[in-house]
Amino acid sequence: MSQMQMIRAEMVQAADVARDSAAEARKLGSSDHLATAAWTLPGADCTTHLTELGTSWDDAVEAWARDVLAFAEDLGLHADDVTGTDSDAGGLLDGLGGLLGGEEED
Repeated sequence: MSQMQMIRAEMVQAADVARDSAAEARKLGSSDHLATAAWTLPGADCTTHLTELGTSWDDAVEAWARDVLAFAEDLGLHADDVTGTDSDAGGLLDGLGGLLGGEEED
């Protein structure tokens, strides 16, 4: 038998780390650096490629960041769901306490 335990605080922390990673990746801006490199090489054949590479890289990072933010959102929703399920199960078990040999009423 396998068991999976979810710890809400750790799920929320993982979602926060994912959001932070997406924000940090978006700040890198490779296209600016590669455009600067291309500017320093006037007339070189590679300047167009450097600019295209920078734009392509930024587009890929943006797509990754969107996916990570969607993952973080899902993780946060599931953390809330886990909390609700635990609460519901706990209430059910408390309600069954009297049927399972709990304290008798006078």
